[in-house]
Amino acid sequence: MPAKTVYNQDQIDFIKKIMRQKVRATHQANTPACNLLANQVNLSYATLLKALKGEFTLRTVRRMMQAGWFTNGEYINTQQNHYPGGANRTRTGNGNRRTRRRTNDQAQQKSREDAAFRRGFRQGRTEGYNQGKSQAPNNTQSYSRGYADGVRDGRQNARSAPSNGASGVPLDRLQSLLNMTVSRGATQGEVVAARRAVGKTLAKWIREKFGQNLDVQVS
Repeated sequence: MPAKTVYNQDQIDFIKKIMRQKVRATHQANTPACNLLANQVNLSYATLLKALKGEFTLRTVRRMMQAGWFTNGEYINTQQNHYPGGANRTRTGNGNRRTRRRTNDQAQQKSREDAAFRRGFRQGRTEGYNQGKSQAPNNTQSYSRGYADGVRDGRQNARSAPSNGASGVPLDRLQSLLNMTVSRGATQGEVVAARRAVGKTLAKWIREKFGQNLDVQVS
């Protein structure tokens, strides 16, 4: 009959604490340390490595007690939330599932945010470069300035995207483009290019938000 796996979180934390203490005492890395400790408890080093991660059975616990690593009373007293009939196992299992689900949700949200940043960065960089090119086709300085402005605006656009993955209206980018006026020192060519970029930005947002391809002209 296979040994019973331990699910009580308090007892799992207790064994992990004991294992960390034993490993530190050897002044070795985890694997060689468990290899040395295995002889003390008559278990394999792989079993001790699992115990270090919080995966073990009652058989492993008994061997550790026999080796004098801790007493039965110390181990039992860690079971602070015990319920008869295995209720604690069910509750702890549900808690673990909730923790894993929360971790997965956080990872997916981070992935969506990174994707939104990359899209905004690429869009801003491309439009900025094209803007510099339209102003002065043979002027390398205009290329560089447009490229730099596009990178900056693309980053702002990406950071403004909401965490649920649906792109919101890129207000920072629109504000930056609409602030480009002759009265603020921009050339007429820069103003025209900025208006064109506003139309493209709005068209992209409409396509992503509503699934409709529209040609937005801003004059």
